[in-house]
Amino acid sequence: MPAHPRLPLVALALVTGLLGLRPAGAEAQFEFLDLGVHGTWATEAFDGTRGLGAFVSWEAPLLPVAVRAAADKYFPKCGTLDGCSTWAWGVDALVRVPLPVARPYAALGWTRRTSDPGGDVPDVKKSGAALGLGLDLDLIGIRLFAEARREFLDLPADQWILRLGFFF
Repeated sequence: MPAHPRLPLVALALVTGLLGLRPAGAEAQFEFLDLGVHGTWATEAFDGTRGLGAFVSWEAPLLPVAVRAAADKYFPKCGTLDGCSTWAWGVDALVRVPLPVARPYAALGWTRRTSDPGGDVPDVKKSGAALGLGLDLDLIGIRLFAEARREFLDLPADQWILRLGFFF
């Protein structure tokens, strides 16, 4: 039986198509990864306290969604207690409005907070859901964001968190 005359062309087209479907290189996978820092204010912890935080965010290509992981260190005024501190970290899913300069977003996530009241008082650890609204501003060469989020960590630990920061 003679070989089909178009078989080499079909094989070449198949191999070329499969090579086009190969995974992108590692550098392309990091194209949608953002790092940043922010100042933060917890409205109820230690009667309101300020802190600093950092985050990493991954944006899905061609979709208006992102995943952001953040960690915050607060610097409370403890009065007579020595060594008091609060750490918080969490993960959020963001849904953005795909606009070119100002991109509002809604966030839904999970947060964990560890507070050390200082002295002989045991640490307080709380986890729970968080909801937030934010705005990313992509100005010429500078990308900023502002966010307000509500953490639901069991009453009376529920609180508002306000963040202002920038992307690298």
